[in-house]
Amino acid sequence: ACISTVLYYRVVDPARATSEIADYRQALEVSTITVLRDLMGSMDLDRARTSRNEITSQLTEGLNERTGSWGIKVIRTEITAIETGSQQGCT
Repeated sequence: ACISTVLYYRVVDPARATSEIADYRQALEVSTITVLRDLMGSMDLDRARTSRNEITSQLTEGLNERTGSWGIKVIRTEITAIETGSQQGCT
């Protein structure tokens, strides 16, 4: 499955965002993929499609656990699409 997401975040501590992590944008992207894989590994595709609110809530929580020490606050996440099959650009 390919899941498209949008993140809304705020840099709350610019000093930590530049000193605690080399590239916080890339780290947010990798962390999003990792947290989503963990969440999606525990459910089937049909449940994922009907549980977007639950997934986005858990995704936001999981990301904030990782990014707090970086001076980043994830405000909101959205799942814009859940596609089946191998799509180009999906990893």
